[in-house]
Amino acid sequence: MWKEKKASKAEVYDEKLFEEGIFYMNSNQWLMAYLVFEKIIEQKKDKTVPTLYNFALCNFYAKKYKTTLLFLNEALMLLKFKVPSHESNNNTLEILLEDEYKNSHYKKALTASISELNQKEIKLRIRRLLIDTYLETENWQEILRLAKLTDMAKCDNVRIAFEKAELAVR
Repeated sequence: MWKEKKASKAEVYDEKLFEEGIFYMNSNQWLMAYLVFEKIIEQKKDKTVPTLYNFALCNFYAKKYKTTLLFLNEALMLLKFKVPSHESNNNTLEILLEDEYKNSHYKKALTASISELNQKEIKLRIRRLLIDTYLETENWQEILRLAKLTDMAKCDNVRIAFEKAELAVR
């Protein structure tokens, strides 16, 4: 007979805290989001891609760019070592991908399950935020390098940063 695993009080608290942080992020309450994800990062031994990304985004808005880069690169490393998940890109409507490229959805929180569903778009979002961070720190070489990766040129923020980087290195 199959027994359902009951979540501990600590697990329920952690999940609620994570959801609260997402709420704050998606309603642009960056101070509150920062405090929530700072607590989550301090408590977690094994960090997840959504947790790292969300805290990186909080740091981006706090203008702590070195910390932003640290967490974004750690999130990318975690994705590299994961077994590839089922990619829904074949089933994704082209118009939804265009919406992803043209808008700033990458500046919204990631949920706990999304990184398992489509790693390709999560990598794209991480790289877009990296580009914005490098733009703030005027790291033109990294912008030029990242802008050449797959699908990056389709993103509005990447095109703008690429043009600025090209002008800066001339």
